[in-house]
Amino acid sequence: MAMDESAHAQATDGHVPDAPYARIPCSYPYDTVKALLQASPDAELVLFDGGLGSHGGDILRDNGGSGPPRPAALYVSAPELCHSSASDVIRKLPFSLGDRRLADTLQRIFAVDYAQLAPYHGKRCVYLTQPVDAYAERAEMDRRVLELFDPHEREVIVRPHPRDNSPRDPRIAYDESGIPWKLAYKSGIVGEGPVLLAGCSTAQVMPRILLGIEPHIVCTAELYATVTEPEVMAVWHGPMDTIANSYAHRERIHRPRSLGELAEALDALL
Repeated sequence: MAMDESAHAQATDGHVPDAPYARIPCSYPYDTVKALLQASPDAELVLFDGGLGSHGGDILRDNGGSGPPRPAALYVSAPELCHSSASDVIRKLPFSLGDRRLADTLQRIFAVDYAQLAPYHGKRCVYLTQPVDAYAERAEMDRRVLELFDPHEREVIVRPHPRDNSPRDPRIAYDESGIPWKLAYKSGIVGEGPVLLAGCSTAQVMPRILLGIEPHIVCTAELYATVTEPEVMAVWHGPMDTIANSYAHRERIHRPRSLGELAEALDALL
């Protein structure tokens, strides 16, 4: 059916038509969600997220956000690990990657070809990089961390963050598949032996949250303390503590405070 002239004008001038929604679910209140809330001021906001941002702290406020109403409920993958203050009602997401039908559907949606994960074969460490678009001052430390992989370059693969546009190191394998991380590690590339290294990343704890396995985790956030605002470091400490508290085997959590300590950890683990 053709759109009438009035509706077309509303759609093209940025106006959001009246839409009295009763409930608005989102993982974060980006502009579209804010517009929907303006159009439906009496709607319930429902938050859902499987990441660290919603397992600790208040994802709506910790990043400087303001304005959205307090969520009526927060749905997460692992309520037993959730210490969020974003909502008074914490519930489990009503699905999991253990649902074969859901997993098959996601594979079709993302056109997953697991043959693209061949570069992970034989690797013992996955380096999960962080976005660099807003943190250019951390680039030098990123470079020095990469240098520490020199003795272990055959055992390391880098999984770049989607917003990581830093130059690739030709000596190290990279995962350029584009396969969503949750589907990638569900294929078996991460067990309890490999090391997941990152500043402090949701991706590190997803195997524990969604699959119940506990690979070694190396959080390098402390290395960036000299080029990171103290209030940002304080926010990072929450997720790092959440990761540590989620583990039955605490000895598999490593938080080096210097490049020397990181080098020692890599030598011991790889």
